[in-house]
Amino acid sequence: MPTQFITAPPPSRPSLLSGPCFPILIPTGDNHFTSLEARCMENKRSAQITVNGKPEQFNLVTAFVDGSQIYGSTDSEMSELRSSALGRGRLLDINDNLPKNGDDVCIISDSDVDYCLKAGDSRVNVYPGLGALHTIFLRMHNRIADGLASLNADWTDEEVFQKTRSIVGALLQKITYSEWLFSVLGPDAMTRYRLASTVNYVYEPNTNPTLYNVFSTAAFRFGHSQITDTLTINEDAIESIDLFNNPHHVLHSLDSLLAGILEDPAQRVDRWYSRGMTNHMFETVAFKGLDIVSLNVQRGRDHGLPRYNEWRQACDLGRITTFDDMGRDGPRFQRVYRNTDDIDLYSGALHEPPVVDGIVGETYACLIGRQFENLKFGDRFWYQNTDAPNAFTNAQIQEIEAQSLATVLCQTTDLESVQANAFMNVGRNNPAIDCRDVQPINYFVF
Repeated sequence: MPTQFITAPPPSRPSLLSGPCFPILIPTGDNHFTSLEARCMENKRSAQITVNGKPEQFNLVTAFVDGSQIYGSTDSEMSELRSSALGRGRLLDINDNLPKNGDDVCIISDSDVDYCLKAGDSRVNVYPGLGALHTIFLRMHNRIADGLASLNADWTDEEVFQKTRSIVGALLQKITYSEWLFSVLGPDAMTRYRLASTVNYVYEPNTNPTLYNVFSTAAFRFGHSQITDTLTINEDAIESIDLFNNPHHVLHSLDSLLAGILEDPAQRVDRWYSRGMTNHMFETVAFKGLDIVSLNVQRGRDHGLPRYNEWRQACDLGRITTFDDMGRDGPRFQRVYRNTDDIDLYSGALHEPPVVDGIVGETYACLIGRQFENLKFGDRFWYQNTDAPNAFTNAQIQEIEAQSLATVLCQTTDLESVQANAFMNVGRNNPAIDCRDVQPINYFVF
């Protein structure tokens, strides 16, 4: 499997670093992009650097599950987000919301009360679910910092901040692997790639945690298929077209926004996408929106990804030799591709039925599982590595593992209840917990 560097972030407006124009020409007969102007969809190649005389895409964010979306990926980004004046070890915030971004990078619904959000990752404004998660973990950081500072009067601002950051990073690792990944990959892949938190952890210095190009450019974009046409906020079904790059609901209706995300079922991971994602993404002028599927396929070609069958073979899965092997989707693929070896990874992997108790197919389960295995065992500062510098004690690890996304939400919002596994629907095996019964993280053990 190639170990090229990750691409620049997925397409958004305004774009970050980008290369030459690489437009997508939409054929006549499209049911939405009908005019000649609309059928030429804007797309730019990923920016490149030269590595050993060859062009390569490069990474703008850290690869590790380390909270860089909260703290930034550079010292300068982190410095902009910190403010000792608001309390020792805290991050800058405004009324417990994310700080203001001085650049015009979003849609402002009401200039008197709204502003563009600033966080450690520039995509914070892209969709309100992102802004909401950024907000609750900023709040969690500040609450932990306040607790540690009150218990340790002799600690400096830097000591409070760095200890808090390590705890928040550990919470993100635990939540990602114990809750979210399990719901995505299912138990078989979790076992095969040693992803469960119960696995005895031993750091592997020879494991390369670099993000695979195929992970960022194709496999980890499966979530675009889960976006719904609407999101329920304050009992109103808001069209996704009105949510892109619009932080209004994050700033003023965070609890209702989160309740809608927790309660509204996500779409299946398959080849069916919401209209907002295929016709209206980032649309500010009628019929000038983007199509995320076309962009993702084009990005894979821009990065030179091998085709679907080669990745199936790399994952020890059988190659698709005829279109009949693809079941009822076969005729659709046959109308687009000359033979099965031409199928793009992004298109091919999305047609696969989900693995048992997971949401992605077997090819993506392999690619995502391998990547997160490397990120876990190649991370010297993984929260379970008791040999790391400034490692957590066993008691501290137990306190981290007692937390969940549900307990974080209860500690940082006014929600009355959250399902025990926030990534799954409420049910017999996933009851709602009363937020009044949630105990705050125990600062005394740290």
